[in-house]
Amino acid sequence: KTENADLSPSFSPDGTRILFHNKIKTNTEICLINSDGSNFVNLTQNAARDASPSYSSDGKQIVFVSNRDGNYAMSNIFAMSADGSHQRQIYAGNQGISLSPVFSADGASIIFTNDKEGGRTGNFELYSVGFETETAEKRLTFRHRYDWQPAVSPDGTKIVFSSTTDGNSEIYLMNADGMGLLRLTRNHGEDITPQFSKDGRRIIFSGNRGRKFAIYEINLGD
Repeated sequence: KTENADLSPSFSPDGTRILFHNKIKTNTEICLINSDGSNFVNLTQNAARDASPSYSSDGKQIVFVSNRDGNYAMSNIFAMSADGSHQRQIYAGNQGISLSPVFSADGASIIFTNDKEGGRTGNFELYSVGFETETAEKRLTFRHRYDWQPAVSPDGTKIVFSSTTDGNSEIYLMNADGMGLLRLTRNHGEDITPQFSKDGRRIIFSGNRGRKFAIYEINLGD
């Protein structure tokens, strides 16, 4: 356990390391530890706020958000090698705030949320864009309020995410191209941060039910 540990913990694909963002003094950095808690490493070491890291499926790349353009109110998408080298911006966001980036299953695209639609009015939509390729940006959701916290199924065919479109935060599932939207939860509590199991058959998420957060599971069947 590290002092000031913050948010977004995730295992490396081989399960040997844990990636997360951590507040160090007055700044937020992308950090790494072994799965047993040893060998703490600050990967970014940058004066900007770096957050929300996620591994590629082969464990060789990390994507994250940062306000390195000098505007503290904005965050764009950056990437780096798994050892912290070759840090570079991969998506500028068109003057919107980009959040919660994740890789597609094949590593060819980044799925993320951005509030540029509607002129920064708090309407966050999900998008995909090629990872350092000329693949055109594609908008995946067309809804009001927050669509965010995406996770991609291991086979790359589905995206699960949380959304406040229908009131409080609920969990939704759709095809990777944005079609076939399905609402999975219907509860007055807040349901957030969904993730797929490794076999893609289950979704786990945090739910604020009974006045406290707990972990819940949805079985998608065969």
